[in-house]
Amino acid sequence: MRVIELDAGGWTTSRDVLLALHEAIGTPDLQDWNIDVLIDAIVGDAHPPCTIRISGVAMTDANVKANVTALASTLRDVGRWRRNHRYGAVDVMIIIVS
Repeated sequence: MRVIELDAGGWTTSRDVLLALHEAIGTPDLQDWNIDVLIDAIVGDAHPPCTIRISGVAMTDANVKANVTALASTLRDVGRWRRNHRYGAVDVMIIIVS
């Protein structure tokens, strides 16, 4: 499993969060940038298993922190739901380091 290291230190907007994750994971280019669309792209597309470790979150503003936390939490919830309903696993996990 590959590990992708991202530094949130320079992120100032929700779009920065989504763009960094889009580029790291290699999801299709999206016109409607939001957490739900990114989650759908992650779950719906075949991605090599990976863990995304995001550091520097504690140094960002409240909006960026909320978005990173919501994305990680939603991805965990979707993975749990898929396991409980016998769908394929979600092979991307986000870990907030700081």
